[in-house]
Amino acid sequence: MKPNALPIPARLLPIFRAGLVFGLLMPFPLWPRISSGQEVQGEGVAAAAVCSAPQTCAWGADGSGQLGDGSQADQHSAVQVAGLTSVTQLDGGDAFSLAVKNDGTAWAWGDNPYGQLGDGTTTRRLTPVQVSSLSGITAVAAGAFHSLALKSDGSVWAWGYNGNGQLGDGTTTRRSTPVLVPGLSGVTRLAAGYQHSLALKNDGTVWAWGVNTYGGLGDGTGDARSTPAAISGFIGITEIAAGDYHSLALKNDGSLWGTGYNQNGELGDGTTTTRYTPVQTTGLSGGITAIGSGAYHSVALKSDGTVWAWGTNANGQLGNETFVTPGLTPAQVSGLNGVSRIAVGHSHTLAIKNDGTLWAWGWNEFGQIGDGTVVDRALAAPVSGISSVTAADGGHRHSLSATGVAPAPTSTPTPTPPFTATSTPVLTATATPVSSSTATPLVSATPTRTATAAPTSTPGGPTATPTPVPCLPGGSSQSAVYRLSAIAYPDHVYTLSAAECAGAQSIYHYRYEGVAFALYASEATGSVPVYRLVNPSGHHLMTWSAAEKDGAEHIYGFTFEGTVAYAPPENTTGASPLYRLNRDGDYFYTISTQERDAAQTSFGYRYEGVAGYAFPPGS
Repeated sequence: MKPNALPIPARLLPIFRAGLVFGLLMPFPLWPRISSGQEVQGEGVAAAAVCSAPQTCAWGADGSGQLGDGSQADQHSAVQVAGLTSVTQLDGGDAFSLAVKNDGTAWAWGDNPYGQLGDGTTTRRLTPVQVSSLSGITAVAAGAFHSLALKSDGSVWAWGYNGNGQLGDGTTTRRSTPVLVPGLSGVTRLAAGYQHSLALKNDGTVWAWGVNTYGGLGDGTGDARSTPAAISGFIGITEIAAGDYHSLALKNDGSLWGTGYNQNGELGDGTTTTRYTPVQTTGLSGGITAIGSGAYHSVALKSDGTVWAWGTNANGQLGNETFVTPGLTPAQVSGLNGVSRIAVGHSHTLAIKNDGTLWAWGWNEFGQIGDGTVVDRALAAPVSGISSVTAADGGHRHSLSATGVAPAPTSTPTPTPPFTATSTPVLTATATPVSSSTATPLVSATPTRTATAAPTSTPGGPTATPTPVPCLPGGSSQSAVYRLSAIAYPDHVYTLSAAECAGAQSIYHYRYEGVAFALYASEATGSVPVYRLVNPSGHHLMTWSAAEKDGAEHIYGFTFEGTVAYAPPENTTGASPLYRLNRDGDYFYTISTQERDAAQTSFGYRYEGVAGYAFPPGS
């Protein structure tokens, strides 16, 4: 998969190990990283079985069952996908996985709120289930929340989320079973971006549909399409790839072209200018045999077995032994040769070598590199415990591999505690909903907004490394809670500390979004303590509930870090309900009903209830 995975852009905390950080009492923690051949010790994860032929294996985040091993426990090295063998092709979505078997059936597992597993339900599956009503499948492609399948007769089928027309059936109706994409025939390749889809036909034309905010459909507009249309600048095409908001195509003359989002240089044309029609990638002089796209980076394999990468590099996904600095033109991945296939996750990259070993680098917060650690890598490292790899792919926070079965000729190249409003006590007293005027409405349906700061130029998408801006209290008479978002992936960070807010920007290249809400800095009459806890994976939980604090400590293994602020009681003049949502351990807090609703309907966040009460920014 090449999604964000959420722009929210969600969906992953690669820079430092925290989901939501509220007013840390210490300096910004240094995220451990490897930029050369240094060794690191693993972090005491559950023992993983060695995967060998003819098994299907997975590793990384498993909060939604996307590893398919029957659990929801993250794995830092490979484990077997239950009962799935004879796999010819794999693709990873945001928190789900797809596979094709050599009998032409398609299988799916993981998260399923939009029917993206295609089994006729919206039930999460911890082990593989067969996609309904499909046979003769040669390839699958996974977007953030939608799925595509190619049949041997050249027809394309789609299912899952369809809010931007990414299923291509002329509607925006989500589907839990496959529907035929009309008007397409003779298709040989598929690619799925965050919420757009691509199909390559046997006449060398590329057809696109779905979200088009940044020109990923290449038609010169920013308008979404619910039916396929040809990209006029893509002719004589032999390979395609889709990132979150950009698309790539390899021509039969060996040149590479791209269209769409480019603020991290993911089109490789030497600029950070977003393109609405195709432009040529520079610096690759022929010999390209395969291409791939992550959320905001791109990769190419050359016939000499070398791998080249460009785009964002915040987590070392370019493999050039550095972090942060984006590459605006392709550069060779360091120390890697003899590669026969490439695969790309959200912010990590994988390569199969001629000897059947699998190598990976980039973002590793959930163990998706598969080296037994949770350390980002800017240098390729072998995935431990597997061999004879014939197919692989990266999802948002996880990776997949298959062994022992030759790929089909047409194929495209720590548990999160279940805190919910009903299962764990949270404050859910009825309150008047906060007015939508208290927050800037979402743009492109992404849970990022600028509370009191000016909107970014590309709301909902990534940006190039921003210039740090002062973390001002936004006029609030209370203690301001700052919100920041990561550039290269969907991560939102909250802090009460202006110093930490500044450090997040200047050191870790987060984007400042403004004051999200405000709390009391010290105890006031009737105020409620705000507790902060952290789990062994580094995810921070904020709760206004003493009962939930105790449950998190004694049942789920969280460590109590202290009382960091005080919240107003429900009946306090000017106080608003603060909504809490969760997605794979990423706790998202907002006083905006618009953000709350969009996070659920568009991005798969689970609403957990009213966490407590807070003051709007500037109150």
